[in-house]
Amino acid sequence: MGSGSGGVLRRPWLPLVCLLLAGAGVVSVFSLASPATAQHPQRQAGRSRPRLALAGANWIATWGAAPQASNAGNPYASGFADQTVRNVIFSSVGGTMVRVRFTNAFGAAPLEVGRAAIGLTVAGGRIARSTEAPLSFGGKPSVVIAPGDEVLSDPARLALHPLTAVSVSVFLPRPTGPPTEHAMAKQTGYVAHGNQVLDAGGSAFTARDTSWYFIDGVDVLTRAPGAGAIVALGDSITDGVGSLKGANARWPNDLARPHRPRRTGGRDHR
Repeated sequence: MGSGSGGVLRRPWLPLVCLLLAGAGVVSVFSLASPATAQHPQRQAGRSRPRLALAGANWIATWGAAPQASNAGNPYASGFADQTVRNVIFSSVGGTMVRVRFTNAFGAAPLEVGRAAIGLTVAGGRIARSTEAPLSFGGKPSVVIAPGDEVLSDPARLALHPLTAVSVSVFLPRPTGPPTEHAMAKQTGYVAHGNQVLDAGGSAFTARDTSWYFIDGVDVLTRAPGAGAIVALGDSITDGVGSLKGANARWPNDLARPHRPRRTGGRDHR
């Protein structure tokens, strides 16, 4: 991969995945992963992965956030029971299929995911109708995740464009105990009573929160030539502190956006 003057990358589009870490003093590191190495090695629920007949496609991370132990100042610090959490995230690269990584990294008890779904966010807790895609685990609609473990969902069909807001809904039928979360989401999420994972209208989601719960990664299946991922490891600045909530204005989000050269006096300035 070549670079121009000042170290500016000449590649016009490179998806960025921001792995958001908590805590100060972490040195920012950027690494470029090829499509082959961008695949996650963690366990897929069930005995085998579904075979996908899509020649030339690769799984690439489009979003990620570091899991954290429950924050004592969080209104849901004690956990959830018979509730659905709707996490709103922001993709970097698009694809034709998606899979979600669910985490119980800091759970003290087994975590039961009763149902889960993904869909394109419209506004608030609403999802674009006909985009609601139920998620399964080894062909089953639910899964139990052991403490300290994580599970990758089966692939689900969803036409996801780059730089798109996505909602991942998780129904938690039994008491979870203190949840695994990411506290500084800089994004409004939603909570409803009962199983509302396929509620596109969002009217059941009457409570709001500003953390991500029980998810720490979303992958897409893409044929984009030369697609890769940059992973941003950093402190609260990388996490988006100081940026406007819900604006997806963290600096890694800006880096993920395609930048076009400005024209002044008929010449390109890069």
